[in-house]
Amino acid sequence: MQNKSSVSIKRIVALISVIVLVIVVSGFLFYISNNKTNPETSIKGVNVESKNQFSLSVDNNLIQKSYVIDFEKGKSLFDTLTSYKTKEATFLFDYSESAYGIYLTGVNGRIADMSAKEFWNIKVNGADSQVGIKDLLPLSGDKIQLILTKY
Repeated sequence: MQNKSSVSIKRIVALISVIVLVIVVSGFLFYISNNKTNPETSIKGVNVESKNQFSLSVDNNLIQKSYVIDFEKGKSLFDTLTSYKTKEATFLFDYSESAYGIYLTGVNGRIADMSAKEFWNIKVNGADSQVGIKDLLPLSGDKIQLILTKY
């Protein structure tokens, strides 16, 4: 027969072992839940940040052209398109500055004819933009349209 002190030491060791095991398993589960990889954005277990992209369509009433544009979050549509036109030879845009800000005057060589009451309308996800090109901040997945419009 074992003495009482030997039995209580074994119980304490067993209890401490169980507590350590619970802490280790909890830590492992916490680590896994906070470091999940999305299979669509990971390559062999390495996270790859998804790109910020929006689609841009240009309609000048004769020709429609579409682009998928990568952009830096927080940059305006104006800054994004200024950068994009240096990379994409088939995309051009012209603009003017006024007391009211920057506005589009031409896209892909088609200049809006003010005497014909034309302007380049900016639509975001089907709705007219409420801000100008310099203040519009694209979001990933946006569908932006530049449409030659008459007023």
